[in-house]
Amino acid sequence: MAKKIFFPNGDFARDSMIGVGTLTSKGVMVKDNNSSMLSNIIEPDEVKRFLIREEIEKIVDACDAGRFYQPDWNKLLKDDDL
Repeated sequence: MAKKIFFPNGDFARDSMIGVGTLTSKGVMVKDNNSSMLSNIIEPDEVKRFLIREEIEKIVDACDAGRFYQPDWNKLLKDDDL
């Protein structure tokens, strides 16, 4: 059964609908299997954009394997360099 995945911008989608995370100049665009946009996650930090895309890939891989994976966005995207 598909479960809701929450993104760091507050949007959500069913895990089975997520197809790919694509890097853009301002963030990460999450698309479904038909290339329709599900969410546009605005993130100015390039390193965090790559991290978000990697986590989207983990969500897709987990769903394909019949598992559920919800990233802890607060932990992953916090600023440790303060």
